[in-house]
Amino acid sequence: MSMDFNYDEIMKKVGFKYVVPVMVAKRVQILKEEGFDATAKPLVKTSDNNFVTIAFKEIEKGHVRLKNKDKLEEYKPEVK
Repeated sequence: MSMDFNYDEIMKKVGFKYVVPVMVAKRVQILKEEGFDATAKPLVKTSDNNFVTIAFKEIEKGHVRLKNKDKLEEYKPEVK
């Protein structure tokens, strides 16, 4: 699998390292279950057409975003 995405950019957008794999897994699940119909077609092009690579790239480009990110902010610990 080639790295067609920049993980640092994804972390800037998402902000939670444990949420990224959940987002990717959920997007892959949608792509697999729905196939390539109008609601679940890939929003980016990748060199290998791998669902995981597509999901990472969609997050990086901002096509797939974290819903209710503000609620997750409440759970961030305060570091002194």
